[in-house]
Amino acid sequence: MASYVLPLQEVYLHSPEDKVILTCPSTMTKAGTHRKELMEEKHGKRPDMLISVVNSNTEIVLEVGCGEIKGCRQEKHEAANARDLVRVGLLLKDMADHAEDMLGITNSIHLGFQVIGQTGTYYLMAKCGTMYVMSQMCTNTIPDCLDEMGRVFADYKTWRQLQAAFKRGYEPILEALAH
Repeated sequence: MASYVLPLQEVYLHSPEDKVILTCPSTMTKAGTHRKELMEEKHGKRPDMLISVVNSNTEIVLEVGCGEIKGCRQEKHEAANARDLVRVGLLLKDMADHAEDMLGITNSIHLGFQVIGQTGTYYLMAKCGTMYVMSQMCTNTIPDCLDEMGRVFADYKTWRQLQAAFKRGYEPILEALAH
């Protein structure tokens, strides 16, 4: 399922000029390594998709977002879907903490998403003092065939707003890495 969603997400979340890439990782996130005991074994202890800032050698420097993806048959598994959303929230919190520990950045915003079937829900998380705030930004429909590609164009404004908000969120990280 992730390999199907990846090309659609890349259009808005992948930014090679900023060295921000979207991948399907094969390992645990750098930010979440200390949380291995909280991650379910069946998930391989990693998110389905990861948004990272990379260096000139395309090595991951810092993670800035992640997502979980489930197929249409998983829509009725509410408990499993809720656990996935909690995992996304925990990983985003760890990413914000990692950015602060590594670069001293306290104003970064991290993107999380959960795709269940054809519905993608997107969240932004920011650290506000000692509290973490994760808010739902939007919900979009993922087309499942070429006949439904018009949905992407219908949601274009929403996608662009999400892209702009996310870019404003990771700009402090890029600025800190440039110095």
